[in-house]
Amino acid sequence: MVKRTAGILILGIIINLLFTTGSSYAQSDHHVSSSAEKLSLKKCLEIASEKNQDIEKARSVTAEMEAERRSARGKFGPLVRLEANTASWDSPFGLAVDLPLPGVVTTPEIQIRDKNTTQYSATIVQPITGLWTAYAGYKAQASAQKASQFQEKATKNDVVFAVTDAYIQALESQRTVSIAEAGFKVIEAHTAKARRFFENKLIARNDVLEAEVRKAEAKGQLIQAEGGARLARANLAYQIGLPSDKEIWPEELDIKLLSDNAVPSYDPEQRPELAVIRSKIEQAQAGESVARSRMLPEINAFFKWQRSEGLYIEPDKAWMGGVLLSWNIWDWGSTYYGLDAAQARVLQAKSAQIKAKEGMRLEILQAKIELDTSRTQLDVASGAVAQAEMNLESVQRRFEVQSIGSTEVLDAQVLLDRASFNEARANYSVSRAYVKLRRAQGLDPVPSEGGNEQ
Repeated sequence: MVKRTAGILILGIIINLLFTTGSSYAQSDHHVSSSAEKLSLKKCLEIASEKNQDIEKARSVTAEMEAERRSARGKFGPLVRLEANTASWDSPFGLAVDLPLPGVVTTPEIQIRDKNTTQYSATIVQPITGLWTAYAGYKAQASAQKASQFQEKATKNDVVFAVTDAYIQALESQRTVSIAEAGFKVIEAHTAKARRFFENKLIARNDVLEAEVRKAEAKGQLIQAEGGARLARANLAYQIGLPSDKEIWPEELDIKLLSDNAVPSYDPEQRPELAVIRSKIEQAQAGESVARSRMLPEINAFFKWQRSEGLYIEPDKAWMGGVLLSWNIWDWGSTYYGLDAAQARVLQAKSAQIKAKEGMRLEILQAKIELDTSRTQLDVASGAVAQAEMNLESVQRRFEVQSIGSTEVLDAQVLLDRASFNEARANYSVSRAYVKLRRAQGLDPVPSEGGNEQ
Protein backbone atom coordinates (compact mmCIF):
# COMPACT_ATOMS: atom_id res chain seq x y z
CA MET A 1 0.00 0.00 0.00
CA VAL A 2 2.87 2.37 0.85
CA LYS A 3 4.64 1.55 -2.44
CA ARG A 4 1.44 2.22 -4.43
CA THR A 5 0.94 5.55 -2.67
CA ALA A 6 4.55 6.57 -3.29
CA GLY A 7 4.29 5.56 -6.94
CA ILE A 8 1.17 7.65 -7.49
CA LEU A 9 2.82 10.62 -5.75
CA ILE A 10 5.97 10.37 -7.91
CA LEU A 11 3.92 10.02 -11.10
CA GLY A 12 1.85 13.07 -10.20
CA ILE A 13 4.99 15.14 -9.55
CA ILE A 14 6.60 14.08 -12.86
CA ILE A 15 3.50 14.82 -14.92
CA ASN A 16 3.07 18.20 -13.27
CA LEU A 17 6.68 19.07 -14.06
CA LEU A 18 6.31 17.95 -17.65
CA PHE A 19 3.27 20.15 -18.24
CA THR A 20 4.35 23.22 -16.33
CA THR A 21 5.56 24.85 -19.55
CA GLY A 22 2.36 23.72 -21.23
CA SER A 23 0.38 25.87 -18.83
CA SER A 24 2.04 29.05 -20.04
CA TYR A 25 1.58 27.90 -23.64
CA ALA A 26 -2.13 27.26 -23.04
CA GLN A 27 -2.58 30.72 -21.59
CA SER A 28 -0.72 32.26 -24.53
CA ASP A 29 -2.77 30.32 -27.07
CA HIS A 30 -6.01 31.29 -25.34
CA HIS A 31 -4.93 34.93 -25.37
CA VAL A 32 -4.34 34.73 -29.13
CA SER A 33 -7.76 33.22 -29.71
CA SER A 34 -9.45 36.06 -27.84
CA SER A 35 -7.49 38.82 -29.57
CA ALA A 36 -7.04 37.44 -33.11
CA GLU A 37 -9.34 38.55 -35.89
CA LYS A 38 -11.73 35.82 -36.97
CA LEU A 39 -12.63 35.24 -40.62
CA SER A 40 -15.94 34.02 -41.98
CA LEU A 41 -16.10 31.17 -44.47
CA LYS A 42 -17.18 33.61 -47.17
CA LYS A 43 -14.11 35.76 -46.56
CA CYS A 44 -11.83 32.72 -46.60
CA LEU A 45 -13.26 31.65 -49.96
CA GLU A 46 -12.78 35.15 -51.37
CA ILE A 47 -9.12 35.12 -50.35
CA ALA A 48 -8.69 31.60 -51.76
CA SER A 49 -10.03 32.68 -55.15
CA GLU A 50 -7.12 35.13 -55.37
CA LYS A 51 -4.35 33.38 -53.45
CA ASN A 52 -4.77 29.63 -54.02
CA GLN A 53 -2.04 28.35 -56.35
CA ASP A 54 -4.17 25.53 -57.79
CA ILE A 55 -6.66 28.10 -59.06
CA GLU A 56 -3.84 30.27 -60.36
CA LYS A 57 -2.33 27.31 -62.22
CA ALA A 58 -5.73 26.42 -63.74
CA ARG A 59 -6.11 30.01 -64.94
CA SER A 60 -2.69 29.92 -66.61
CA VAL A 61 -3.55 26.63 -68.36
CA THR A 62 -6.74 28.23 -69.71
CA ALA A 63 -4.73 31.21 -70.96
CA GLU A 64 -2.26 28.82 -72.63
CA MET A 65 -5.05 26.93 -74.40
CA GLU A 66 -6.58 30.20 -75.59
CA ALA A 67 -3.24 31.19 -77.13
CA GLU A 68 -2.95 27.74 -78.77
CA ARG A 69 -6.44 28.11 -80.26
CA ARG A 70 -5.57 31.47 -81.74
CA SER A 71 -2.36 30.02 -83.11
CA ALA A 72 -4.31 27.22 -84.83
CA ARG A 73 -6.74 29.76 -86.30
CA GLY A 74 -3.87 31.49 -88.08
CA LYS A 75 -3.28 28.43 -90.26
CA PHE A 76 -6.41 29.10 -92.30
CA GLY A 77 -4.95 32.12 -94.06
CA PRO A 78 -2.14 32.29 -96.65
CA LEU A 79 1.46 32.10 -95.56
CA VAL A 80 3.55 35.12 -96.56
CA ARG A 81 7.29 34.56 -96.68
CA LEU A 82 10.01 37.11 -97.43
CA GLU A 83 13.48 36.01 -98.53
CA ALA A 84 16.60 38.00 -99.35
CA ASN A 85 20.24 37.25 -99.97
CA THR A 86 23.35 39.09 -101.02
CA ALA A 87 26.54 37.35 -102.11
CA SER A 88 30.07 38.32 -103.05
CA TRP A 89 31.71 35.91 -105.50
CA ASP A 90 35.42 35.42 -106.22
CA SER A 91 35.02 37.02 -109.65
CA PRO A 92 32.42 37.88 -112.24
CA PHE A 93 31.28 35.04 -114.42
CA GLY A 94 30.59 34.92 -118.14
CA LEU A 95 30.48 32.48 -121.03
CA ALA A 96 32.64 32.88 -124.16
CA VAL A 97 30.79 32.74 -127.48
CA ASP A 98 32.90 30.78 -129.94
CA LEU A 99 31.35 32.08 -133.14
CA PRO A 100 33.23 33.08 -136.35
CA LEU A 101 32.40 36.73 -136.70
CA PRO A 102 33.88 38.75 -139.57
CA GLY A 103 36.30 41.36 -138.36
CA VAL A 104 36.22 40.17 -134.71
CA VAL A 105 39.52 38.86 -133.46
CA THR A 106 38.62 38.52 -129.75
CA THR A 107 35.97 35.97 -128.84
CA PRO A 108 33.08 37.82 -127.19
CA GLU A 109 31.87 36.80 -123.71
CA ILE A 110 28.32 36.82 -122.46
CA GLN A 111 28.24 38.01 -118.83
CA ILE A 112 26.19 35.76 -116.55
CA ARG A 113 26.60 37.54 -113.23
CA ASP A 114 28.59 40.24 -111.50
CA LYS A 115 30.98 39.70 -108.66
CA ASN A 116 28.29 40.97 -106.24
CA THR A 117 24.69 39.77 -106.56
CA THR A 118 21.48 40.45 -104.68
CA GLN A 119 18.14 38.70 -104.72
CA TYR A 120 14.95 39.20 -102.75
CA SER A 121 11.48 37.75 -103.13
CA ALA A 122 8.02 37.58 -101.61
CA THR A 123 6.01 34.36 -101.70
CA ILE A 124 2.38 33.78 -100.75
CA VAL A 125 1.24 30.19 -100.22
CA GLN A 126 -2.44 29.41 -99.63
CA PRO A 127 -3.23 25.84 -98.51
CA ILE A 128 -6.13 24.19 -100.30
CA THR A 129 -6.38 20.59 -99.16
CA GLY A 130 -4.54 21.69 -96.03
CA LEU A 131 -7.62 23.64 -94.99
CA TRP A 132 -9.13 20.37 -93.80
CA THR A 133 -6.13 19.73 -91.59
CA ALA A 134 -6.20 23.33 -90.36
CA TYR A 135 -9.90 23.11 -89.53
CA ALA A 136 -9.52 19.83 -87.66
CA GLY A 137 -6.54 21.21 -85.76
CA TYR A 138 -8.50 24.32 -84.86
CA LYS A 139 -11.38 22.18 -83.57
CA ALA A 140 -8.93 20.17 -81.47
CA GLN A 141 -7.48 23.32 -79.93
CA ALA A 142 -10.93 24.80 -79.35
CA SER A 143 -11.95 21.61 -77.53
CA ALA A 144 -8.75 21.75 -75.51
CA GLN A 145 -9.53 25.32 -74.52
CA LYS A 146 -13.06 24.36 -73.51
CA ALA A 147 -11.69 21.46 -71.47
CA SER A 148 -9.29 23.80 -69.68
CA GLN A 149 -12.16 26.17 -68.84
CA PHE A 150 -14.21 23.36 -67.33
CA GLN A 151 -11.12 22.08 -65.53
CA GLU A 152 -10.60 25.54 -64.07
CA LYS A 153 -14.17 25.45 -62.78
CA ALA A 154 -13.65 21.96 -61.34
CA THR A 155 -10.45 23.15 -59.65
CA LYS A 156 -12.30 26.08 -58.10
CA ASN A 157 -14.96 23.67 -56.81
CA ASP A 158 -12.25 21.44 -55.33
CA VAL A 159 -10.63 24.44 -53.63
CA VAL A 160 -13.98 25.61 -52.25
CA PHE A 161 -14.60 22.13 -50.84
CA ALA A 162 -11.08 21.87 -49.40
CA VAL A 163 -11.31 25.29 -47.74
CA THR A 164 -14.78 24.54 -46.35
CA ASP A 165 -13.63 21.16 -45.03
CA ALA A 166 -10.54 22.71 -43.44
CA TYR A 167 -12.74 25.47 -41.97
CA ILE A 168 -15.00 22.87 -40.31
CA GLN A 169 -11.93 20.96 -39.05
CA ALA A 170 -10.60 24.16 -37.47
CA LEU A 171 -13.96 24.74 -35.79
CA GLU A 172 -14.01 21.17 -34.54
CA SER A 173 -10.51 21.51 -33.12
CA GLN A 174 -11.46 24.74 -31.35
CA ARG A 175 -14.50 23.00 -29.86
CA THR A 176 -12.26 20.17 -28.71
CA VAL A 177 -10.00 22.68 -26.95
CA SER A 178 -13.02 24.23 -25.21
CA ILE A 179 -14.20 20.83 -23.98
CA ALA A 180 -10.72 19.86 -22.81
CA GLU A 181 -10.30 23.20 -21.06
CA ALA A 182 -13.66 22.91 -19.31
CA GLY A 183 -12.87 19.37 -18.20
CA PHE A 184 -9.49 20.45 -16.89
CA LYS A 185 -11.05 23.26 -14.86
CA VAL A 186 -13.57 20.86 -13.31
CA ILE A 187 -10.83 18.40 -12.34
CA GLU A 188 -8.69 21.29 -11.09
CA ALA A 189 -11.55 22.49 -8.87
CA HIS A 190 -12.17 18.94 -7.67
CA THR A 191 -8.47 18.54 -6.84
CA ALA A 192 -8.54 21.73 -4.76
CA LYS A 193 -11.64 20.47 -2.95
CA ALA A 194 -9.97 17.11 -2.35
CA ARG A 195 -7.01 18.88 -0.77
CA ARG A 196 -9.33 20.75 1.62
CA PHE A 197 -11.11 17.53 2.52
CA PHE A 198 -7.78 15.86 3.17
CA GLU A 199 -6.60 18.75 5.32
CA ASN A 200 -9.76 18.34 7.34
CA LYS A 201 -9.09 14.58 7.46
CA LEU A 202 -12.31 13.78 5.62
CA ILE A 203 -10.67 11.67 2.86
CA ALA A 204 -7.48 9.65 2.54
CA ARG A 205 -4.29 10.91 0.90
CA ASN A 206 -4.70 8.41 -1.92
CA ASP A 207 -7.76 10.34 -3.12
CA VAL A 208 -5.72 13.55 -3.33
CA LEU A 209 -2.89 11.84 -5.20
CA GLU A 210 -5.37 10.28 -7.62
CA ALA A 211 -6.88 13.71 -8.24
CA GLU A 212 -3.43 15.21 -8.90
CA VAL A 213 -2.63 12.49 -11.45
CA ARG A 214 -5.96 12.96 -13.21
CA LYS A 215 -5.40 16.72 -13.26
CA ALA A 216 -2.02 16.23 -14.96
CA GLU A 217 -3.60 13.87 -17.48
CA ALA A 218 -6.33 16.41 -18.24
CA LYS A 219 -3.67 19.08 -18.68
CA GLY A 220 -1.85 16.88 -21.15
CA GLN A 221 -5.05 16.28 -23.08
CA LEU A 222 -5.69 20.03 -23.19
CA ILE A 223 -2.20 20.73 -24.53
CA GLN A 224 -2.64 18.02 -27.16
CA ALA A 225 -5.98 19.52 -28.22
CA GLU A 226 -4.43 22.98 -28.49
CA GLY A 227 -1.64 21.61 -30.67
CA GLY A 228 -4.19 19.98 -32.94
CA ALA A 229 -6.12 23.25 -33.14
CA ARG A 230 -3.01 25.16 -34.17
CA LEU A 231 -2.32 22.60 -36.88
CA ALA A 232 -5.93 22.82 -38.11
CA ARG A 233 -5.72 26.62 -38.33
CA ALA A 234 -2.41 26.36 -40.20
CA ASN A 235 -3.98 23.86 -42.61
CA LEU A 236 -6.85 26.28 -43.21
CA ALA A 237 -4.35 29.01 -44.10
CA TYR A 238 -2.56 26.58 -46.46
CA GLN A 239 -5.80 25.60 -48.22
CA ILE A 240 -6.65 29.27 -48.69
CA GLY A 241 -3.26 29.94 -50.24
CA LEU A 242 -1.69 31.89 -47.38
CA PRO A 243 1.58 31.02 -45.59
CA SER A 244 1.04 28.01 -43.32
CA ASP A 245 2.55 29.88 -40.35
CA LYS A 246 -0.36 32.34 -40.54
CA GLU A 247 -3.10 30.86 -38.39
CA ILE A 248 -6.69 31.52 -39.44
CA TRP A 249 -9.30 31.69 -36.69
CA PRO A 250 -12.71 30.72 -38.12
CA GLU A 251 -16.03 32.08 -36.99
CA GLU A 252 -18.68 29.63 -35.86
CA LEU A 253 -20.53 28.20 -38.85
CA ASP A 254 -24.12 27.02 -38.73
CA ILE A 255 -24.73 24.70 -41.66
CA LYS A 256 -28.46 24.11 -41.97
CA LEU A 257 -29.11 20.79 -43.61
CA LEU A 258 -31.73 21.03 -46.32
CA SER A 259 -34.26 18.28 -46.78
CA ASP A 260 -33.93 16.02 -49.78
CA ASN A 261 -36.94 17.73 -51.35
CA ALA A 262 -35.25 21.14 -51.17
CA VAL A 263 -32.15 19.95 -53.03
CA PRO A 264 -32.48 19.77 -56.82
CA SER A 265 -32.16 16.35 -58.43
CA TYR A 266 -28.65 15.35 -59.35
CA ASP A 267 -27.70 15.53 -63.00
CA PRO A 268 -24.23 14.03 -63.56
CA GLU A 269 -23.90 15.90 -66.82
CA GLN A 270 -23.68 19.16 -64.84
CA ARG A 271 -20.42 18.19 -63.15
CA PRO A 272 -17.51 20.13 -64.70
CA GLU A 273 -15.35 17.00 -64.50
CA LEU A 274 -17.63 15.29 -67.01
CA ALA A 275 -17.64 18.39 -69.19
CA VAL A 276 -13.84 18.15 -69.24
CA ILE A 277 -14.04 14.56 -70.46
CA ARG A 278 -16.61 15.44 -73.12
CA SER A 279 -14.31 18.17 -74.40
CA LYS A 280 -11.42 15.73 -74.46
CA ILE A 281 -13.54 13.32 -76.52
CA GLU A 282 -14.18 16.14 -79.01
CA GLN A 283 -10.47 16.90 -79.03
CA ALA A 284 -9.59 13.25 -79.70
CA GLN A 285 -12.15 13.06 -82.53
CA ALA A 286 -10.67 16.21 -84.08
CA GLY A 287 -7.24 14.59 -83.79
CA GLU A 288 -8.59 11.59 -85.68
CA SER A 289 -9.78 13.94 -88.43
CA VAL A 290 -6.31 15.49 -88.58
CA ALA A 291 -4.77 12.03 -88.97
CA ARG A 292 -7.14 11.24 -91.85
CA SER A 293 -6.35 14.49 -93.65
CA ARG A 294 -2.65 13.67 -93.68
CA MET A 295 -3.31 10.67 -95.92
CA LEU A 296 -4.38 12.95 -98.80
CA PRO A 297 -2.11 14.79 -101.24
CA GLU A 298 -1.18 18.31 -100.26
CA ILE A 299 -2.24 20.98 -102.73
CA ASN A 300 -1.24 24.62 -102.27
CA ALA A 301 -1.75 27.68 -104.41
CA PHE A 302 1.17 30.10 -104.55
CA PHE A 303 2.25 33.48 -105.91
CA LYS A 304 5.86 34.65 -106.00
CA TRP A 305 7.45 38.00 -106.86
CA GLN A 306 11.24 38.40 -107.03
CA ARG A 307 13.88 40.94 -107.95
CA SER A 308 17.49 40.23 -108.90
CA GLU A 309 20.59 42.45 -109.16
CA GLY A 310 23.88 41.33 -110.65
CA LEU A 311 22.32 38.32 -112.40
CA TYR A 312 21.90 38.61 -116.17
CA ILE A 313 20.28 35.29 -116.99
CA GLU A 314 17.21 36.26 -114.97
CA PRO A 315 14.95 39.27 -115.37
CA ASP A 316 15.37 42.11 -112.95
CA LYS A 317 11.77 41.73 -111.86
CA ALA A 318 9.48 38.77 -112.29
CA TRP A 319 6.45 37.09 -110.79
CA MET A 320 4.74 33.78 -111.16
CA GLY A 321 1.77 31.90 -109.73
CA GLY A 322 0.44 28.38 -109.81
CA VAL A 323 -0.39 25.26 -107.88
CA LEU A 324 1.95 22.95 -105.97
CA LEU A 325 1.14 19.31 -105.34
CA SER A 326 3.03 16.96 -103.05
CA TRP A 327 2.09 13.50 -101.81
CA ASN A 328 4.01 11.11 -99.64
CA ILE A 329 2.84 7.92 -101.31
CA TRP A 330 5.02 5.71 -99.09
CA ASP A 331 6.20 6.45 -95.54
CA TRP A 332 6.41 2.91 -94.15
CA GLY A 333 3.00 3.12 -92.48
CA SER A 334 3.78 6.21 -90.41
CA THR A 335 0.62 8.08 -91.46
CA TYR A 336 -1.56 4.97 -91.48
CA TYR A 337 -0.66 3.90 -87.95
CA GLY A 338 -0.99 7.51 -86.82
CA LEU A 339 -4.67 7.20 -87.71
CA ASP A 340 -4.92 4.00 -85.65
CA ALA A 341 -3.37 5.80 -82.68
CA ALA A 342 -5.86 8.69 -83.02
CA GLN A 343 -8.80 6.27 -83.08
CA ALA A 344 -7.47 4.52 -79.97
CA ARG A 345 -7.32 7.88 -78.15
CA VAL A 346 -11.00 8.44 -78.94
CA LEU A 347 -11.89 5.05 -77.41
CA GLN A 348 -9.78 5.85 -74.33
CA ALA A 349 -11.60 9.14 -73.80
CA LYS A 350 -15.01 7.47 -74.12
CA SER A 351 -14.02 4.75 -71.64
CA ALA A 352 -12.88 7.45 -69.20
CA GLN A 353 -16.28 9.09 -69.53
CA ILE A 354 -18.14 5.90 -68.60
CA LYS A 355 -15.85 5.27 -65.63
CA ALA A 356 -16.15 8.85 -64.41
CA LYS A 357 -19.96 8.73 -64.44
CA GLU A 358 -20.07 5.55 -62.40
CA GLY A 359 -17.37 6.88 -60.08
CA MET A 360 -19.45 9.99 -59.39
CA ARG A 361 -22.52 7.92 -58.63
CA LEU A 362 -20.46 5.87 -56.18
CA GLU A 363 -19.11 9.09 -54.66
CA ILE A 364 -22.65 10.30 -54.03
CA LEU A 365 -23.65 6.97 -52.49
CA GLN A 366 -20.64 7.04 -50.16
CA ALA A 367 -21.42 10.61 -49.11
CA LYS A 368 -25.07 9.74 -48.39
CA ILE A 369 -24.08 6.73 -46.29
CA GLU A 370 -21.52 8.85 -44.44
CA LEU A 371 -24.15 11.52 -43.74
CA ASP A 372 -26.70 8.98 -42.47
CA THR A 373 -24.05 7.34 -40.29
CA SER A 374 -22.95 10.69 -38.86
CA ARG A 375 -26.52 11.66 -38.01
CA THR A 376 -27.06 8.39 -36.15
CA GLN A 377 -23.77 8.76 -34.31
CA LEU A 378 -24.72 12.30 -33.29
CA ASP A 379 -28.00 11.10 -31.80
CA VAL A 380 -26.18 8.40 -29.84
CA ALA A 381 -23.45 10.81 -28.71
CA SER A 382 -25.97 13.43 -27.57
CA GLY A 383 -27.77 10.81 -25.48
CA ALA A 384 -24.47 9.69 -23.98
CA VAL A 385 -23.63 13.27 -22.96
CA ALA A 386 -26.95 13.68 -21.18
CA GLN A 387 -26.44 10.43 -19.30
CA ALA A 388 -22.83 11.34 -18.44
CA GLU A 389 -23.93 14.71 -17.06
CA MET A 390 -26.54 13.10 -14.81
CA ASN A 391 -24.00 10.52 -13.69
CA LEU A 392 -21.43 13.20 -12.82
CA GLU A 393 -24.01 15.21 -10.89
CA SER A 394 -25.00 12.14 -8.88
CA VAL A 395 -21.39 11.17 -8.15
CA GLN A 396 -20.50 14.71 -7.05
CA ARG A 397 -23.38 14.76 -4.56
CA ARG A 398 -22.20 11.48 -3.10
CA PHE A 399 -18.65 12.81 -2.86
CA GLU A 400 -19.87 15.89 -0.99
CA VAL A 401 -21.17 13.67 1.77
CA GLN A 402 -17.98 11.56 1.68
CA SER A 403 -19.81 8.42 0.72
CA ILE A 404 -17.36 7.80 -2.14
CA GLY A 405 -13.78 8.81 -2.94
CA SER A 406 -12.20 10.97 -5.65
CA THR A 407 -11.74 8.11 -8.07
CA GLU A 408 -15.46 7.81 -8.84
CA VAL A 409 -15.80 11.56 -9.40
CA LEU A 410 -12.79 11.70 -11.69
CA ASP A 411 -13.98 8.69 -13.64
CA ALA A 412 -17.36 10.35 -14.10
CA GLN A 413 -15.71 13.56 -15.32
CA VAL A 414 -13.50 11.65 -17.78
CA LEU A 415 -16.60 9.82 -19.00
CA LEU A 416 -18.39 13.13 -19.55
CA ASP A 417 -15.39 14.62 -21.38
CA ARG A 418 -15.17 11.59 -23.64
CA ALA A 419 -18.89 11.78 -24.39
CA SER A 420 -18.59 15.52 -25.12
CA PHE A 421 -15.65 14.89 -27.46
CA ASN A 422 -17.66 12.25 -29.30
CA GLU A 423 -20.66 14.55 -29.56
CA ALA A 424 -18.57 17.43 -30.96
CA ARG A 425 -16.84 15.12 -33.40
CA ALA A 426 -20.18 13.65 -34.54
CA ASN A 427 -21.74 17.11 -34.84
CA TYR A 428 -19.00 18.39 -37.14
CA SER A 429 -18.90 15.06 -38.95
CA VAL A 430 -22.52 15.65 -39.96
CA SER A 431 -21.58 19.06 -41.40
CA ARG A 432 -18.55 17.66 -43.20
CA ALA A 433 -20.52 14.75 -44.63
CA TYR A 434 -23.23 17.14 -45.84
CA VAL A 435 -20.64 19.39 -47.47
CA LYS A 436 -19.09 16.34 -49.11
CA LEU A 437 -22.48 15.20 -50.43
CA ARG A 438 -23.23 18.60 -51.94
CA ARG A 439 -19.80 18.65 -53.59
CA ALA A 440 -20.46 15.21 -55.07
CA GLN A 441 -23.80 16.48 -56.39
CA GLY A 442 -22.14 19.42 -58.10
CA LEU A 443 -23.66 21.98 -55.71
CA ASP A 444 -22.05 24.70 -53.60
CA PRO A 445 -20.63 23.09 -50.44
CA VAL A 446 -22.70 25.34 -48.15
CA PRO A 447 -26.37 26.06 -48.96
CA SER A 448 -27.12 29.63 -49.89
CA GLU A 449 -29.23 31.75 -47.60
CA GLY A 450 -32.86 30.80 -47.82
CA GLY A 451 -31.99 27.42 -49.29
CA ASN A 452 -32.39 28.67 -52.85
CA GLU A 453 -30.51 26.26 -55.07
CA GLN A 454 -31.82 27.42 -58.40
